[in-house]
Amino acid sequence: MFREAYAKARHYTKPVVAAARTVDGKCTSGIASFVVINKEGWILTAYHTLKTLTAIREIQLKTQGYFDSLASINDVTLNPKKAKAKIKALGPPPAPEDVQHCAVWWGSNEAKLVDAGGIEDIDLGVGRLEPFDPASVAAYPVIKNTSKCYEPGVSLCKLGYPFYEVPITWDSAANIFTSPASALGFPLFPIEGILTRFVRDPNWEGKQPYALAQLETSSPGLRGQSGGPIFDVCGRLWGIQTQTVHLPLGFEPEFEGINGEKVRQHQFLNVGRGVHADTIIGLLNRLGVKFELSGD
Repeated sequence: MFREAYAKARHYTKPVVAAARTVDGKCTSGIASFVVINKEGWILTAYHTLKTLTAIREIQLKTQGYFDSLASINDVTLNPKKAKAKIKALGPPPAPEDVQHCAVWWGSNEAKLVDAGGIEDIDLGVGRLEPFDPASVAAYPVIKNTSKCYEPGVSLCKLGYPFYEVPITWDSAANIFTSPASALGFPLFPIEGILTRFVRDPNWEGKQPYALAQLETSSPGLRGQSGGPIFDVCGRLWGIQTQTVHLPLGFEPEFEGINGEKVRQHQFLNVGRGVHADTIIGLLNRLGVKFELSGD
């Protein structure tokens, strides 16, 4: 059903990879998704992705600042007593788990995200890649016109990069992160569902001059799909995936546990939620970002 739509969406769906190395030398990485909106390099993603990247960067700057200051104090010409006093004035050293080095890969080795922002309440992030090569994206998204047949019951698909971890190591000689070339072929994973309903929080009312809303799908959003597209069988963008919600079903069947004891387990329906196209259109218009709107 979504074969042709997937062929379009895979062009404008891209991975963002964050790599971090802690003080004790451990390397970790995480992957999320973003959607390239136009030839100027504007992108949409989940706001919580931007917030997480910012938090990591702030920790890294603080940690590296401590070590830079420590290096300047450890001067052989300094009086040991004065050096000790200056080191004490720096405060406690970073913890072993604090980030000392970090890097973010926005789908290419060169691009950085600038003009980043968005709406935290609705979890919608926006920014612009710089430098950006328009030819690097073979097809840009068409946003679904919400005034025409934007209703529950339609089949939708989510796309992103779940079930995959990017192996990262630290090259001490070059002072950079490295990864095997074979590990950089990020596999996309689509998952379908139907549009079940729209969600509007009363606390969002009046915060923006346009509507803040979510759309809900009957299948969960998967880790690694945050910031990826929610699209229809024509490849038109209906929303940006941001979270999974666990809805209690109201029953808890009893079963026999490992040791023969009776166990009851709550049952939930895991549904995906993303940012409604009305909110996306409102934000892009406010920022003066160009996009294509569908005719139907």
